[in-house]
Amino acid sequence: MNQVIVSGVAAKVEHKADLGILEATLVARLSNGGFSRVRIKTLGKLTQALKDVVQEGQAYLALGTLAPRKRGEQETVEVLAYNVLPVDGEKASNERGTYLVNGVNEVLISGVLAKDPEVKAIQFNQEEGDVLTTARVAVSQKDKTAWVNVRAWGEEFSEALGNRKKGDRVVLRGRFRVHRYEKDGQAHYLPQVIVTEVLGTSGSRTKSEPQAGDLPEELPDDLF
Repeated sequence: MNQVIVSGVAAKVEHKADLGILEATLVARLSNGGFSRVRIKTLGKLTQALKDVVQEGQAYLALGTLAPRKRGEQETVEVLAYNVLPVDGEKASNERGTYLVNGVNEVLISGVLAKDPEVKAIQFNQEEGDVLTTARVAVSQKDKTAWVNVRAWGEEFSEALGNRKKGDRVVLRGRFRVHRYEKDGQAHYLPQVIVTEVLGTSGSRTKSEPQAGDLPEELPDDLF
């Protein structure tokens, strides 16, 4: 299982006809009050079909998957759309531009843990804190594997994921985001899934998923 559904007002639309690629950022405010900015990509015939359809300032719903992407020496992930549909919806604006009100940002993934999950207690201030569980999930589709960085806030997720081991299978629901951070004076971008629900865990895997022995022993912190 590897499915992404996002909606938003299109911004920064780029049509690279010579490469058969269309890229656009869909911007929306979600029902929880947070904002979603997701860069999507289309390839081949779909790009040609959407050439005169996707325009900046209009709202769209994109259906796609998390796909592996090579950026320099880094293995990262991106949202590869297989369908993009115009949608009606309320729009609003702020200092960063126009966005879709009550947009959608939902990810469903099933894969195996690339390493044991890590659970940390995070203290925001003297009175407030939370528990953060982080993991990397190998999501296989046909002959390709996307290495997905996942983060889950709250004790319920530390209990559901914290006792799982490298090679265990997990099924997760969440939302896609790209975290920007500075390292050695340079900006880095970390695609990740913020988990909102653990749909299942087990020690078994499907035939298409890598075994624990196939997974690397150590993965760099900036893999994504």
